[in-house]
Amino acid sequence: MTIEAPRVGAPVYYRLYLRMDRGQCKVSRVTPEHEASELFRMGKGFMSPGRLSPGDSLRLDPQGNPGEYWVRFE
Repeated sequence: MTIEAPRVGAPVYYRLYLRMDRGQCKVSRVTPEHEASELFRMGKGFMSPGRLSPGDSLRLDPQGNPGEYWVRFE
């Protein structure tokens, strides 16, 4: 799943919560040019605060593992 940050003229901060039933979720940043770079892998917890440049997106790849997550932009 890819979550696009609001397109504003300044960096956007986000909070990410993951609760994976098993395994880990891979979290990547995707630029407007569709270039992806892995930020981290996490099974359960908070990532706060993270920062995205205007036009960047977050890509969440649970790699087939069940769980839940939420992202809040600030």
